[in-house]
Amino acid sequence: MKLPTFAFIAATLACGFASATTTAYTTPVGYETQTLQPGTFNLAGVRLFNSPVAAGTFQSNTSTTLVDTNATFSLDAATNYIVEFPNGATITALGSNFSGTTLSGLTGINGTYVGAYLVRKALTISSVFGANDESGLGSSPNAAVSEADVIYLPDGAGGFIRVFYSTYTDDMAYNGWLNADTYEKAAGQVINPTEALFVQTTKSVAPISLVTTGEIKKTSTAFVANDSFSLVGAVYPAGSTLASSGLKNYLTASPNAAASEADVIFMPDGAGNFVRAFYSTYTDDMAYNGWLNADTYAQIPDQALTPGFFINKIGSNISGLMTAPASYSGL
Repeated sequence: MKLPTFAFIAATLACGFASATTTAYTTPVGYETQTLQPGTFNLAGVRLFNSPVAAGTFQSNTSTTLVDTNATFSLDAATNYIVEFPNGATITALGSNFSGTTLSGLTGINGTYVGAYLVRKALTISSVFGANDESGLGSSPNAAVSEADVIYLPDGAGGFIRVFYSTYTDDMAYNGWLNADTYEKAAGQVINPTEALFVQTTKSVAPISLVTTGEIKKTSTAFVANDSFSLVGAVYPAGSTLASSGLKNYLTASPNAAASEADVIFMPDGAGNFVRAFYSTYTDDMAYNGWLNADTYAQIPDQALTPGFFINKIGSNISGLMTAPASYSGL
């Protein structure tokens, strides 16, 4: 898989939640191109976001609700939204859960969610790959997954949600983006930016340019790594490196500069292999301290994070916080 390219487009687009008397501006927007190679599993990720549709401050909560007394929520009932918090946490909720001043139908809510928030439309199969497969993935004329390229999204339980595109027209219930296991419509399937994804190009015979557009995220983002090999999305599209990511604060490090003692990050190198990196706290020789290449043991703190990568976890489950590059603070 070819390494991605990213470009900024603009830095000041008016947000939908701006009031009649106050103009709000988004962070910079841009586009990113990832090349999906044919006949293989491509590890990819989405690092650009929809612009905010609401923002404010939650003043109170219960275990299932959050209340902003200044809000007048009225969102599309069937659309999934992402609620972002300054501490990096996110919540996914249907538009039907937003009503008036209250976001309801939640679980596990506590006082840490009280405070500032921002709401965006969630990224979906349709918004990333196109409602009509504008991305150009190989499709099936017979609603048969074996005839199509397949998108693999982590299901949160160690498995995958598989999605493909069908051009079958004899029964329109089987036309469009479909779940490869249930054959239900899947255009609205949410893509979580903190989780990488695979695209299995079973049918495609030429490289595909997957172009994503949107707004960059400037705040920290919570992530989890609970599997031995966990798929993680890099979130930040430009300038994000091992050193800037904050990952070293949550991964198991080696006190002896030994990769076998540490959690190891696997990043596609664009040539079908991986750059493997781990963090070392070894101090007898500072040449072997910090982020090291697990194969050459050279220091690589400035290694750019790819849109998607693995964490090969040797220790306990990881609940971490990925940080934006320092340069984002001036955007």
